[in-house]
Amino acid sequence: MTDKEKTIIELEDDEVAFIMNSNGDAKFVMPHMEDEDNVPEYVQFMSAMMVVCTTDAEVIELIWQKFHELVDKEKVN
Repeated sequence: MTDKEKTIIELEDDEVAFIMNSNGDAKFVMPHMEDEDNVPEYVQFMSAMMVVCTTDAEVIELIWQKFHELVDKEKVN
């Protein structure tokens, strides 16, 4: 950890965040829910995305490929 000042992010009650540091460690922040609450689909999706995007090498490579395609396409336009 450096001596840099931390960035504080405030989330609304219905927002989720996928946070990754320079070591590739990730965490997922979601609104507080009671045990009996159903987890909304968008929260499930973001949770699944974080797991897949940090553990599946094929998906990670596919994401990079798609990113580079989109960036290259924007350079042409």
